[in-house]
Amino acid sequence: MRKFGSDIWGLDTSHHVWRCKGFDYNLRKNNYENWEKVSSPSLFSNIEASRTCVWAVDFDHYIHLYVKTCDSKIGFQEYCFEYEKGYFGGKWKKMHKEESSTARQLSKHWTKDSVWRIDRNVSGTTTDPDGWQYAAGMNSTFTDTNSASCFVRRRRLARYNTYNKMGKFAQLEDSPTTKFLDVAAGGNLLPRSNDWAICVWAISKDCSVHFREGISSINPEGDRWVEVCMPDFRVSRIAVGSRGQLWCITTAGEIVTRLGVDNDNLMGTSWAQVNVRVERLESIYPVWISVTANSVWMVDSRNRVSDGVCDLLVLNCCRVRVPSKCVLTFIVFNRGHSNSRTFES
Repeated sequence: MRKFGSDIWGLDTSHHVWRCKGFDYNLRKNNYENWEKVSSPSLFSNIEASRTCVWAVDFDHYIHLYVKTCDSKIGFQEYCFEYEKGYFGGKWKKMHKEESSTARQLSKHWTKDSVWRIDRNVSGTTTDPDGWQYAAGMNSTFTDTNSASCFVRRRRLARYNTYNKMGKFAQLEDSPTTKFLDVAAGGNLLPRSNDWAICVWAISKDCSVHFREGISSINPEGDRWVEVCMPDFRVSRIAVGSRGQLWCITTAGEIVTRLGVDNDNLMGTSWAQVNVRVERLESIYPVWISVTANSVWMVDSRNRVSDGVCDLLVLNCCRVRVPSKCVLTFIVFNRGHSNSRTFES
């Protein structure tokens, strides 16, 4: 389970997405009628939720992102300078427009304002009423005063870029050649973290591990996937806890965790193999893993559940009622991002 705000997300046996709104975790109950089917562009094999987003993997092995609808838009200001050259007689001729220092490669899920507007709020300097600043040359100091010795002028332009897929699933497009098997998200309880300071990891089809860089309140998609080298191991399952701790099951049935994760380094620094209390028989090995704030839980190949790290009671368990027409095989629930997975029959 994962909780998304006060919502629960799940996949049914046909791999469609369902959401239950208004779950009251403290009362351990929800309104039976609150389940609704959520439109998605593909059928999903796996979903994962953080406080602000839901991540999903489809059967073509692409990752999709659902950003929670909120009162304010998600976007950022983009700036650039336009320059003009001065001639005797007070005439000015356009030279060029400088590339924006804040621009980044945007996917088709963003809408750019069609018109640049004049920005007079240039930090630490002043402009004339039309936003211009003047200088003797390109390498000179620009001021708001025009004089006979000024042959160059500039002004800053701004436009707003808006994320246009809020409340919808959208496929990430920055890695079209990389196919993924699983995705996991967490890190909401890291010290000084905010709702967007999250750790998102994924497994590619070659069983390598990738970290999502650049996720922020103005960039929910992030910038890119970065492969994190894991010598001697191939990963089959991952889980991320509320403090950003990444745990992996390898194809050989070993447990590996990521060390050095903190608010300043969400990717961590190194790997460590973990000795867990699992019977070392050829037919018994861990197949599923889930991370809470204080412990790690596993399901082995005999469908037995065990706490593989410390002897803590399961304090956050509750049964969720689902419509009879919707048999959920995968439920996502997160309270401060405590991960667990349940199967309803």
